[in-house]
Amino acid sequence: MEFKYCLLAAGPGSRNNYARDSHKALLPVANRAAISHLLGQLDSAHELVIAVNHRQELLREYLAIAHPEWSVRFVEVERINGEGSGPGFSLLACREYLDAPFVLLNSDSYLAESLPDPDHNWVGVASVKSPEPYCLFATSGGRVSYILDKRSAGEIVALGESLKQVLGSAFTGLAGICDYQSFWRSLEEGEPAANGELQVAAGLTALQANGLQTHSLSSWRDLGSDDTYLASLQQVGREQFLIKPGEFVYLEGSQVIKFYADPVMTARRVERAERLKTLVPKISAQSDHFYAYPYQPGCLLTEVSNIEVFNNLLEQLRPTLFTSITLEPEQQVEFSDQCRTFYETKSRRRIEQYHQANGVGDNDWWVNGEVVPGVATLLDQVPWESLSQGVPGLFHGDFQPENIVISDDGNTTLIDWRQDFAGDTRWGDIYYDLSKLYHALIISAPVIRANNYTVEIKGEQVELSFQLKSNLLEFLRHFDRFIINNGWDLKRVRILTGLIYLNIAPLHHHPYSELLYYYGLRFLNRALNDRELLP
Repeated sequence: MEFKYCLLAAGPGSRNNYARDSHKALLPVANRAAISHLLGQLDSAHELVIAVNHRQELLREYLAIAHPEWSVRFVEVERINGEGSGPGFSLLACREYLDAPFVLLNSDSYLAESLPDPDHNWVGVASVKSPEPYCLFATSGGRVSYILDKRSAGEIVALGESLKQVLGSAFTGLAGICDYQSFWRSLEEGEPAANGELQVAAGLTALQANGLQTHSLSSWRDLGSDDTYLASLQQVGREQFLIKPGEFVYLEGSQVIKFYADPVMTARRVERAERLKTLVPKISAQSDHFYAYPYQPGCLLTEVSNIEVFNNLLEQLRPTLFTSITLEPEQQVEFSDQCRTFYETKSRRRIEQYHQANGVGDNDWWVNGEVVPGVATLLDQVPWESLSQGVPGLFHGDFQPENIVISDDGNTTLIDWRQDFAGDTRWGDIYYDLSKLYHALIISAPVIRANNYTVEIKGEQVELSFQLKSNLLEFLRHFDRFIINNGWDLKRVRILTGLIYLNIAPLHHHPYSELLYYYGLRFLNRALNDRELLP
């Protein structure tokens, strides 16, 4: 049958802070955007109408790169806040393009199952724990008998309805509208709800007379709030890449797509890919906020146990990533200033950012029974002048095992390179690449994703633990020898490693951020005093 799809994506998704710098439809779930999961269940032979307003440019850019097979009509919604706005208002803005049966879609949802065609009137329902945020349906024989929009549990019971049954029939925002003319008339005549928004329920009311069926969606997950999004990741996105503010990674089809809220980041990443040449994949598509490259088959270094593979990796990169470049005298002065900015200025700013976000004071700590001076004392002991005398090189910038792909024939491809070094895209400090690998051989991403770590803070007492991967510890021992045999300063690498933990602490979620901060203090203190670093 002939029909269309309509996706409501105009609102800001203000209840989900993970979408603050992006768009709620682009939230990653199991390394795909929410909208990609949804489109994967639909038929691209039908036109897709999308109501847009907030950060609409991001949706346009993403769909052009990730889903060029779709015919999309974007409809700009004039008002997304205030009296009379809401999903019903957004839907009315699309009316002139929906002159046929259509499937209504919700942009802050995850879905992994097919939907019925709109050859009958239906609403997608799922079970929820609390009634207040949702439109719910009282049902009889699989049909809607009563619509309960954002009612409290007490109100539902007072109406004589079964709370358990109603909570099992929450509106997912997905529906099939067969009698579209009746739907439009009812929606136009509908009154705003108590919160002042016009809801889709105003149109659904008219469909009850001809039979509005419920369709249970077992895979549906609500991504609308921080709590429901995180719960969804626990249920269906356990292998999700770590999510950073303003930065997402997607695996879509045969390509990797990177998103950056800051378009300067995107432009610089693309520029640096040209400088790194064959060390990194070739960029296949780009826009202001996205770029894509072909997925690189192979395994990540974290998945490798053969020490020869690790040693071969270091040897392969010796003539490129680990070979210094010659700078003119004035460039060398500029580079030293950049090292000082990158290491000291950035470290102090990031640490202050962590302190402000977490209400942490600058005092001594007992970490696993070991006294560790406050961060100000430690920073005063850091040899900043020595660190500023870096070794200029080609520079990857995030050289860690999850960004190192080993192919079946033993060749290496590096992914997720840094956009600049203190604002410069031409070069960076070889010591920073060495230290990035060092830090991630100790605290590894697979351990964090599996939540194999603990942090407990009581006053100034901190107890922390994390799993150490045996293969990575073996690599670390060989890496120590590689650093020494090539004439680099192992103590400098270790000091920078401690600073890296402190630098990235404010960029990650709780309690991982706490692990990074307090372990970083302990690690830096031991590195400065030439003490054993592990355990």
